[in-house]
This record gives sequence, structure tokens and C-alpha cells, in this order.
Amino acid sequence: MKAVSQYISALLLLLISIVGMALVSMYSLQSKNVVEGLTTSHCMASNTVVYIGYSKNYIYLYNSGGTLYLRTQVEVLVDNKWVNSTIVEPHTVFRISSSNPTAILLTSKGCVLVIKP
Repeated sequence: MKAVSQYISALLLLLISIVGMALVSMYSLQSKNVVEGLTTSHCMASNTVVYIGYSKNYIYLYNSGGTLYLRTQVEVLVDNKWVNSTIVEPHTVFRISSSNPTAILLTSKGCVLVIKP
């Protein structure tokens, strides 16, 4: 009788171990997919934003790629006037207020763009 109870205990421990490893594996795959999702094409916008300069608490940038959709407002140069906007069209100069020369932009898809001089 003692052998049967030890056998059942060992089987239960093995089953618990397998379920635990499956949960860890599922979490790891989900984390991997999230990271890959953040680094796919919609997060490659940092390659298209060109740093122009930093002056009087403003960082000046140029969007040389596609349209940028941002969560935070920036000032876009339109007809020689600065206009607040969350959309930066291609081939547009824009600026953000900052106390240091590093630009941090948050896109509408959740990507964080860090543009340094």
C-alpha cells in the first residue's frame, strides 16, 4: 500500500511540474510576442525623425518619413506659424518643449521614440 501511495504522489508532483512549466512557457512566449510587436514596422519611425537642434528650451525635429501619429502634442510649422498638433505630416519641421536636448515622443501605437543630438 505504501508503494502505491508513493507512486501516486510522484505522479501528482510530475503533473504539477508539467503544468507549471507550461504556464512559464506560455508567459515567456507572450512576452516575446509583445516585444516583437513593439519593434516591428510601426516602431521604426525613429529612423525617419531627424534631429535639427536645441534652442531656447525647444528641440527642433524634421519628419523625413511617413505621417507620425503622437499621443503628446507637438508644435508643427505650418505656413511660418507654430500650430499644436498630434499629427506630423511627412517632410515637416516640428518642435517640442524640453529642458534638455533629448527628445522623447510617444506614438499613438505605444512606441517610445528617443531622439538624441
